[in-house]
Amino acid sequence: MTTTLRRFEPTLLPERFAISQLAAEACFSVTRTSDELSVVCEQSRVPAAVPSQPAWSVLKVRRPFAWNEVAVLTALASPLAKAKLSLCTISTFDTDYPLVASETLSAVGRALELARHKIHRSETE
Repeated sequence: MTTTLRRFEPTLLPERFAISQLAAEACFSVTRTSDELSVVCEQSRVPAAVPSQPAWSVLKVRRPFAWNEVAVLTALASPLAKAKLSLCTISTFDTDYPLVASETLSAVGRALELARHKIHRSETE
């Protein structure tokens, strides 16, 4: 059985983000584990002493799609994997947010466009 992947139109957020690592007891987060607390926030808000990976760009997957819809992230991750481009994802109640290294943003755009996705720039730019 062949599955046709749905096409999405994610919006590129204008801010640059960092994925940071804090001690597990620092505060509470959905991304808290017994080993650490990972926080994703605007890069400019990361304290200098906090270990982090800066320079991430965030795509917001535009809704609507049904809760039971499968392969939402796969539709976006597959073309990036094929192009050998890394990503990290955040999922919320409402949508998904693929994060890509800012330095690869042009290549990410090309890979997604080849897969017939269209990236929209944020309206706040």
